[in-house]
Amino acid sequence: MELELKHLAAYLPYKLKVSKIHTLYAGNKDGNGIGSINHLLSTKSKNYKPILRPLSDLTKGIEIDGVKFVPAQILCWSNITADIFSKSLNLTTPFNNLFYCDYEKLIEWHFDIFGLINAGLAIDKNTL
Repeated sequence: MELELKHLAAYLPYKLKVSKIHTLYAGNKDGNGIGSINHLLSTKSKNYKPILRPLSDLTKGIEIDGVKFVPAQILCWSNITADIFSKSLNLTTPFNNLFYCDYEKLIEWHFDIFGLINAGLAIDKNTL
C-alpha cells in the first residue's frame, strides 16, 4: 500500500499535520495546499508522513484546541472499545457500520480510519 491523495483528502479541511514541520490545508493558506500535497506524495518526499491518532485513542482522553474529551463519549458510543470499532470498520465499504457524521468527526479529530499507521504510511500522534 502506498500513501495516496485519497488517504489525505478527507483530512485537508482540518489542518492535517505531516512529519513535525508542515501543515496541509485544503487551499493555499500560508503557502501550503495542493502543491505541497503533490510534493508529499512524490517519490522524493517519502519521509513525510501524516500524523494521525490510532483507533485505540477512541476510548482515551484526547485534547483538541485546549478541550479535553473522550471521543467515544462524544459520539455516544457508550460500550464501544477500540478493538470492537477496529473489527467493525470494513475499509472497503466504510459507511456500512457508522453514520457519516461519525466518520466526519473521526477525520476532523485526525483518527486513522484508513489503517495508515499500521501500514507504515502515517505517524502515531502518541509517539511524538
